[in-house]
Amino acid sequence: MESTPKRVLICDDDPMILALLKVQLESLSCELVGECVNGGDAIKLYATAKPDLTLMDISMPDVSGIEAIVEILKIDSAAKVVMISALNDTVVAEACMQKGATGYIQKGLGPEAMRAALARHLETTIEIKQDSSESVSSEGVYDIEKAEQQVSQWYWHGIATYFRCKWDADPENCDIALVGVPHSSGNGSTERDQHLAPRAVRNVSGAYRRAHMKYGYRPWDEVRINDLGDVPLPHAMVNDICVQHMETYFKRLDAANTRPVSIGGDHAITGPILKAIAGADATITGGAKAALLHFDAHTDDYDHLPHWLGSERSAGHWAAYLVSENHVDPHKSIQIGMRGNRPKPKPLDKISPRGYRIITNDEFDEIGVERTIEAIRERVGDAPLYITFDLDVLDPADAQAVSNLEAGYAGMRVYDAIKIFHGLQGMNVIGADIVCMIPTKDSPNNITAMNSMVLMFELIGLVTEAIRKK
Repeated sequence: MESTPKRVLICDDDPMILALLKVQLESLSCELVGECVNGGDAIKLYATAKPDLTLMDISMPDVSGIEAIVEILKIDSAAKVVMISALNDTVVAEACMQKGATGYIQKGLGPEAMRAALARHLETTIEIKQDSSESVSSEGVYDIEKAEQQVSQWYWHGIATYFRCKWDADPENCDIALVGVPHSSGNGSTERDQHLAPRAVRNVSGAYRRAHMKYGYRPWDEVRINDLGDVPLPHAMVNDICVQHMETYFKRLDAANTRPVSIGGDHAITGPILKAIAGADATITGGAKAALLHFDAHTDDYDHLPHWLGSERSAGHWAAYLVSENHVDPHKSIQIGMRGNRPKPKPLDKISPRGYRIITNDEFDEIGVERTIEAIRERVGDAPLYITFDLDVLDPADAQAVSNLEAGYAGMRVYDAIKIFHGLQGMNVIGADIVCMIPTKDSPNNITAMNSMVLMFELIGLVTEAIRKK
């Protein structure tokens, strides 16, 4: 007596994956009871078809696969839902299982391996053939090209780029440009080696080419994201020349309407970046001034000093000259996280002399994450927003390898910074930078580099959200 065919529902917005799965299910004598391209339709189809197995993509428009699992389980607590994803990541797989998925299959499997995985979840016995994607054939022949495809997912393999993105120096070829700015001469009063941070973050970030679980997609699948390499700074020891060169470099990105997410370097890098992409002649802001969201233990607007050890456009001046030169609108901007003892016993006002709203770390501790998000959204509105993140705003427990470390007084925790970023979803974020990491001071487990990597990932997510909303 023949067994009843298993009834299967497929939900994936990639037509090639849909076609592949249909072929494989047909070979397993399954009945396809429905197909769709977003989680919302999957929920409706499940309610009417009640399939034996649902194959669900994670990243889809409108309703993600993970959101759909939750709703399907409300309809049928015994539902069998297997996630189909291009991402080979145990963290993502575990997150899916926690939401109720019964399995996880990687899209990159060869045809026979995919067929075997489907059969396992269908509880069907099949004859397994040699997978043509394997790098070593049954005869023992090593295929270098296939081997390269198999190991390319691992962060320690190949040439290091940010999040294993393609390296391409042409800003015309991407929507988001990941840029290293290896610069240390804008802050000569503290330890140097901030120019080594771009390399340190590249080295760890290969392991973090992941899906954004809150936004429900993989940024790399939504927009074009390339690693442009580093800003070349042959006058590396002369800050004020380097600042001019940075501005010229980032004007190329502005002309291409490509939004930058950068790793410094000391905080002198933010001035030339914003001079290039915001203000009267800027393409990215449409000629408007930018709103600035500035995370830092210090205000960096010290225009009462004619220079900082010889540097007139230093890490301590940029927040002032960006206002006076009409690239930043201080009345739409916020500085967050200032703490520690100051040279003179005068507390910071809530509105700085230049017009910035200041939320000190003491005030942040008092009002909390949600009210801070409300304050940012109310002040910035729909203005083009640039985010600069000085790692010294964080508590040394999360970022010990930074310049201008403020010891003794608790700083913002990295998880609170991430919550703030999540609260800015949908705002018009035109770019961002992370600054002031000193890799030579980092712990053996590279925790400062790792937290920088996560913050960079979150900033990429915010810029991706802004581009998708356009």
